[in-house]
Amino acid sequence: MNHTLDTNPTESLAPVARMPERFLIVGPDEAWCEATRATLARHAAEQTAPSFLSWRLQHGLMPVLPFSGLNDALTQALTAPTSQGVRRNVLRLWTAQTESEWYAFASRCQALATPAASGVKLKLLGANATLRGVEQAAGRPDALARLSWLMEERPTPVPRNWLSLGPIPELSEAQNAAMAEEGYRCYSAWAAGVLASYEPEELQELWGPFPDDEDAEQDGNDAENKVVPFQRPFTEQPRPQNRPVAEGRGFRTGGASFSDGRLAAASASGSGGSTAPEPAHTWRLESAFSHGAYSLQAWVRPPKSAGDKSAIEFVALWDDERATPAKPGDIRLVLTLPRRKPVLLTGRPDAQPATGSLYSLRFDWPREAWPEDLGEAPPLHLKRKLKAVLEKARVSLM
Repeated sequence: MNHTLDTNPTESLAPVARMPERFLIVGPDEAWCEATRATLARHAAEQTAPSFLSWRLQHGLMPVLPFSGLNDALTQALTAPTSQGVRRNVLRLWTAQTESEWYAFASRCQALATPAASGVKLKLLGANATLRGVEQAAGRPDALARLSWLMEERPTPVPRNWLSLGPIPELSEAQNAAMAEEGYRCYSAWAAGVLASYEPEELQELWGPFPDDEDAEQDGNDAENKVVPFQRPFTEQPRPQNRPVAEGRGFRTGGASFSDGRLAAASASGSGGSTAPEPAHTWRLESAFSHGAYSLQAWVRPPKSAGDKSAIEFVALWDDERATPAKPGDIRLVLTLPRRKPVLLTGRPDAQPATGSLYSLRFDWPREAWPEDLGEAPPLHLKRKLKAVLEKARVSLM
């Protein structure tokens, strides 16, 4: 049995009426800002229109400002009233401040203590920083809109209500209309580029739809084959105090979580309470694109009692507690197996973090979502089967 995401556009991954992702680039003084703006404008002009980088610059979605203006910019982005039914999106912040300067600023910034700050993603640029990472991120579609289109049969034209183009408070009605229209052209050009760059079979292999899913629906098995984001209620666990901080930079304040680059690798030899000595499979993650996590492990858990069955769970690892997510239940693991549509699993805090990690987050894989070829098997046999399956899988943390 294959488990799929619902194909109803209103239930797509990208919420309706969400503002575009915001970008803030912060430097020491106005001279630095002027040079940065000129570089970004030059690189945007070199790109084929329409481009997301040009769009973000043109419509104020990517301001460059000195340290002195950061507090006002964050206050505007995180606390300004939004239009009815419109939600904020991720705010991506790149700053040339040092780590100590950032800590000093964040400790007194009122906007970073608000619930909206949970959507702030920080990157410290460093002394020898380039704008390459900034431009790469700004040149891509918003994450939820991109995944929505890829996972929902990739229709053209792209449905507008799947995209993050809701009005921004500081823009006028006419400016918001122009921003949304130009943004839609960017998404349409991006979608056409994806379709032109891959063979249909390649996209089907990566994202579906799959013939066996369609056949099952024709047989009247819609209820069995349309699955869900799997969610579990969770309770925030108290975090131990005065724990050593692993090498790497990050910061937490109020409801926000931040990470800076790849965090230093911690030992993954522990089992987090499992009797198995090693995970069935391990992925190394790019922390800047995985909510600060540096590793994801898949474990086979033996039955807890007689008559119980083995379980499969995934464990995401952080090595800096200050970089961990503010709301673990908001983190989703997207697991994509060959010839199957992605399954979404919701994170829950780990009361007993894995050895070598200051914090971990677990994702339970419901048995009804397992591939048929895993079947029922003792833990050791199931682990070998799982390893073979996951070697071909794709994972991401959203």
